[in-house]
Amino acid sequence: DVRKAGGIYYTPEYIVDYIVKNTVGKLLQELSPAKIKKIRILDPACGSGSFLIRAYEEMLNWYLNQKKQEKSTERQLDIKQEEAVIRLTIQEKAKILREHIFGVDIDEQAVGVTKLSLMLKMLEGEYGIVAGTSLLPMLGKNIKCGNSLISGDTLELKKYFGDNWYKVNPFNWEEQFRSIMVDEGGFDVVIGNPPYVVVKGGRYTGFEESKSVIDYYKQNYKCVEQQINVYVAFLELSYNVLRKNGFVGMIVPNTLLTNDYCEAIRQLFLHNTKIFCLNNEGRVFKSAVVEGLIIISKRDIVKRNEIITKFANRTNYVDQTTFLNFYKSRFLIHLTKNSISLINKCLRNTKQLSELYEVWRGLTTGDDKKFLTKKKINEKYKKVVQGKQISRYYTEEDELYVYYSVSQLDRPRQSRIFEVEEKLISKFVGKDLEFSYDNKRLYALNTTCVIFPLRQTSEKIKYILGLLNSKLLNFYFQQVFTDYRDIFPIVKSGYLEQLPIRTIDFSNSSEKKFHDELVSLVGIILELNKRIQSAKGSEKEQIQRQIEKIDKEIDEIVYKLYEITEEEKKIIEEG
Repeated sequence: DVRKAGGIYYTPEYIVDYIVKNTVGKLLQELSPAKIKKIRILDPACGSGSFLIRAYEEMLNWYLNQKKQEKSTERQLDIKQEEAVIRLTIQEKAKILREHIFGVDIDEQAVGVTKLSLMLKMLEGEYGIVAGTSLLPMLGKNIKCGNSLISGDTLELKKYFGDNWYKVNPFNWEEQFRSIMVDEGGFDVVIGNPPYVVVKGGRYTGFEESKSVIDYYKQNYKCVEQQINVYVAFLELSYNVLRKNGFVGMIVPNTLLTNDYCEAIRQLFLHNTKIFCLNNEGRVFKSAVVEGLIIISKRDIVKRNEIITKFANRTNYVDQTTFLNFYKSRFLIHLTKNSISLINKCLRNTKQLSELYEVWRGLTTGDDKKFLTKKKINEKYKKVVQGKQISRYYTEEDELYVYYSVSQLDRPRQSRIFEVEEKLISKFVGKDLEFSYDNKRLYALNTTCVIFPLRQTSEKIKYILGLLNSKLLNFYFQQVFTDYRDIFPIVKSGYLEQLPIRTIDFSNSSEKKFHDELVSLVGIILELNKRIQSAKGSEKEQIQRQIEKIDKEIDEIVYKLYEITEEEKKIIEEG
């Protein structure tokens, strides 16, 4: 399927309807009739034209209602006038189409389909041939073929693409829609469902772009960074071709919510638009793994704005500036006002873990069969752990060794990372924070993260371990660093670095007492987790009860340190 290979999916009707009603529909409510007659609506990746057809329908309905109101006024003035069926003439419908509806697509066949579909919509209710009307050519100035994302004059394009610049089918917005872009300042509404394609030489998606195209994207789109996903460029383009107070409404992958490479585009919309809604729609495309997200915003800078967010059949209201305070300006649409308040409370009197501890992902061999063995052959072989061996307060024993060669391993890391006297190790894959303690100088693979003190600190490492394995910091981690996916959730080192660590004022006897109690309890729970491995029957059950009891005691101390109330505990426990 060519369109699927290009990251193109047909949009369900209810999605199209929602976006059009909340963009075109909003403008029709806000503007005066005189201004409505100048509305310009664009789909920059129009495909078969579903968004433009629905937008055209919205405009037809508005004009028809206007005509009915005018006729109603005339009848009131002229009592003798007979009531007749009021409808738009073919000439009126054609004018509405020419004045308001615009689209671009790189696929010439799609452009033809869009033109035909719009014409058929215009001809609904008409009978017989409309004399003197040349249909399809009429839309040549409205629906155009070209690469929406590549624009510029000949000299600029030759700089990237050489003498074959025309083969990328560039689309110069100022030339092609001069009166709209130059004279009017841009489009009033930009809507659509842009392609979802990661451009990386075809390595991941089977969709390949030349290096020159990739270079063009990087130089001409401020929000394209790291991985290049075409939908991010389309969102930036939509903002760029939008006039002040214009609306953008699109359905894009929900990776926009949290992916690191979307930080710049999130910030563009947070700083420069009034976002009305962020709706996670789930799996709206049958053949796509990705979940869909509706974003609707207005190009208008506002000091205060409440965004309507929808996730898992729940509706929340979030102050727009709140997202700017989160890691990489993530759109955490699942958060309620209570959970946001609790997250902010966790940040009081704390330091980020990265201010106190080094955080590293474990080493990468590049070839496990070559570098890993079950026996220690010589001193160059170091005992190593994998993520699957790590659980809360325990590292499962396994005779596994890595041939540690800085010159031969893919990413060896520095040996000092593993050779420290004490360190904590966590899983790299998982939804929860699960840290174990190591004082045996274990090496660790890239399925783990390793942390240890930057310098000598008063807080003991077992105190930090108690915090990291607590319900409170797990709640914080799950709320702030979710990536809205159940498959392969990961615990990035960058996430761990942001965790809020309550530092201790050791001159305060109460705080020192909490610290010392936590260190003591963590020491006990570490020992119990060792003992339970060989225990059986009633002894195992007894140890498990002790572990659960101490776990609760640790959580209570952590709650006190972060000054968590009983009501807030309920939010965490229900999590």
